[in-house]
Amino acid sequence: MNPKPESVLPKRPLAGPAMKASLAFITGIILAGHISSDPHKLLLLCGAGILLLIVVRRHDFFGSLCAFAVLGLAGLFAGNVDNHLGKPLEIPHEMINATLSIEGHIADSPRHTYGNTYYVLNCTRLDTGDADFNVSGKLPCVLYGRTIPLTEGSTVLVKGKIRRIRYPLKLSDMKSGSLQRRYTHRLTVGASLPEPVIVLPGTSFFSSLRMRLSRLIDRYPYGGHREILRAMTIGARDGIPQEIRVRFAQTGIAHILAVSGLHVGILAVVFMFLLNPLPIFKKYKFILLLTALWLYAGICGFRPPVTRSVIMVSMLIGPLYFERMKNTENSLFAALIAVLAVNPHALYGASLQLSFTAVWTITTFYTPLTNLLYTRINGKTKPWIIQKIIGITVVSLLAFAGTAPVAAVHFGALPVYGIIANLPGIPLAFLIVTAGTASIIATSAGAVTAPLAAVLSFFTGVSLRMLTWLSDFVSNLPCSTLETGPVSLLTVIGVIAWLYSLSRSTGRPVFKKALLFIPMIVMLVITWNPIVSAVRYGLSKGVVVFFDVGQGDAALIGYGQNRAFLIDTGPHFGSTSYAETVILPTFENLGITALDGIFISHIHADHTGGLASIVNNMMVGRIFCGTTLRDSLASLYGDRVTGLSAGDSIAFNEGGMLILSPGTNPSLYPCDRPSAENNCSMVMRCDIAGKRVLFTGDIQTDIQKPMASWGYRLRSDILKIPHHGAKSLNQDFIRAVAPAVSIISCGAGNRYGHPARSTLTTLSGADSHIWRTDLDGAVMIKLPDFSISTFESNYYNHRK
Repeated sequence: MNPKPESVLPKRPLAGPAMKASLAFITGIILAGHISSDPHKLLLLCGAGILLLIVVRRHDFFGSLCAFAVLGLAGLFAGNVDNHLGKPLEIPHEMINATLSIEGHIADSPRHTYGNTYYVLNCTRLDTGDADFNVSGKLPCVLYGRTIPLTEGSTVLVKGKIRRIRYPLKLSDMKSGSLQRRYTHRLTVGASLPEPVIVLPGTSFFSSLRMRLSRLIDRYPYGGHREILRAMTIGARDGIPQEIRVRFAQTGIAHILAVSGLHVGILAVVFMFLLNPLPIFKKYKFILLLTALWLYAGICGFRPPVTRSVIMVSMLIGPLYFERMKNTENSLFAALIAVLAVNPHALYGASLQLSFTAVWTITTFYTPLTNLLYTRINGKTKPWIIQKIIGITVVSLLAFAGTAPVAAVHFGALPVYGIIANLPGIPLAFLIVTAGTASIIATSAGAVTAPLAAVLSFFTGVSLRMLTWLSDFVSNLPCSTLETGPVSLLTVIGVIAWLYSLSRSTGRPVFKKALLFIPMIVMLVITWNPIVSAVRYGLSKGVVVFFDVGQGDAALIGYGQNRAFLIDTGPHFGSTSYAETVILPTFENLGITALDGIFISHIHADHTGGLASIVNNMMVGRIFCGTTLRDSLASLYGDRVTGLSAGDSIAFNEGGMLILSPGTNPSLYPCDRPSAENNCSMVMRCDIAGKRVLFTGDIQTDIQKPMASWGYRLRSDILKIPHHGAKSLNQDFIRAVAPAVSIISCGAGNRYGHPARSTLTTLSGADSHIWRTDLDGAVMIKLPDFSISTFESNYYNHRK
């Protein structure tokens, strides 16, 4: 019998047992989103299936099929239990907008965003004043204008109002054009209501330890970047300004700000280095390592990214201490099953998908790719520094390749210089986490180690400054972000097929072929696909979204790849800020991290109430307003404010904005008088994707009547009706505009009686289709195909 040639390597199995098991378990979780069943029955079925496997003990196709079915049932059970435990509190209709008291315990670490305090309450008791009864369910709560140091686990009594909030728009809504009628309830506590009463303080050891560590960080300046250090060491990201988050995301090093696998891996390496010299058995070292990692996860609040990272690192490092043969892929997929068993809903989040694909890609391809590079570079032993540079480069490249499809689907953009930025970024993160953690420990020791703590904090501050400088430099480079836009399923499947084929081919000659040919085939299919080609090289497209912001105005002009202008910013009435509850969350869901500009029609609060919140919490290129407002706004927002008047225009790729009013003649536009502010609203005609949209602010008959003689300059396909549909609508003005669609932005049951009956009659006589935010909710119009969708899908279908 001839010996097996050395050049022929043994084939790897198509998939390890843990990979097959995870696929079955994930299938069950996905089905749980469509199949609701009694968890007790599912548990009995799982038990019966396990007994069947024990009795039969077959390893053929039938046995594998039974095992797959049992794991699928287990995933279905986990998903249904998660849906049951996370169910929201059921709110009777009569309690909406009513002031009542709710008692419960805080489910998670409260967040402080936009100057408010957000937390989720596991409700146990509800008091309406007339009745007091027990309840069960989760309810989001927000304390406006106050940052209160509440801790998870505390039992609190909160007095507030139940609000019915529409879900913000999502990217899938923009792609599909199907906006369902979706609501959530929230307990709001305004400035006039008292703060929550702590009935029973949280007794969590980890929460008190985390607060103590946060106070220790406050003792040193750390180069003016305490917030970043707090995020990188104890997972508290609330204090990081939005502008810094955006710059890190554009640079491709945003993962450094969130405690995840990188940070847990750094600490694991440091702990292993400290444990190795100890004269104790390896299994005890492993126990100490696990204890330290789980203590760190508790300090970070057992948040899903940290928890799953600790599980993954524990299962990957365990074989080293017990001197067992290590199957990295099996350990990784087993960790995935453990994470999903605890938190099935994490399957749909970008965090788990990004961290898992990054770790899987690195652990699978790091060795073969570095070996390939070493053999290509003369095959000689490289200096230590060269090896480290090659290693970090390969890690960055693999992490980018593995997470690119996930990031494109969730965020619609990829950092172009991410691989280059991570070369210095990862070593800086190692220095910051290591030196920062050591400085915190030294600070906690008191005066004895104070000099050491000061030195460590200084070096940590220098590293933090270098990291922020890196993000500033790279984010300001041209084309720092590649905006992918909507990613087709074909692209995702092609990338996954390529990575999977490579994972099965490492160590064989076919690895080099798959490395080259599969991406070429995918690119050819994408390039010559007629649908993709039509989208990329066909007519320009755009979208207009009229937000439901109550008795106020706010609209979004979207064009290109996540490029956008905002027309007005909605009102801010009392404790209700539509910018914070509707506009900013919608931008986050749509992947809009920056605005090219904000147009302010006029200074009234129902149009400018959210300006400060939006400017302070996201990047805004320019603020456009009338010339008479320019100095007032410039005193607040600096040189980014630009004054406009009739005749000015602004161009962008898919169209432009033409300012039609107000003019510069003070006799016609007396904008210095408060009573004339409505008539001095900026009238803007947006030409986008071959269509026209006319925004009119609050102009009244005095301005509408002379503008009616302008003829073709006013003619538009879509008209935002002036002054929320007030009775001052001029018939000649409407005939000149001749809109196919008219949008009335007003609040439900408003005290002004908007829209006026005469306005509705005038629009009906002009054969214009009317859409109202008080009845229809948010209105989205895709251009140029002119498809219209609203939150009130049933109402829309009826009218359509």
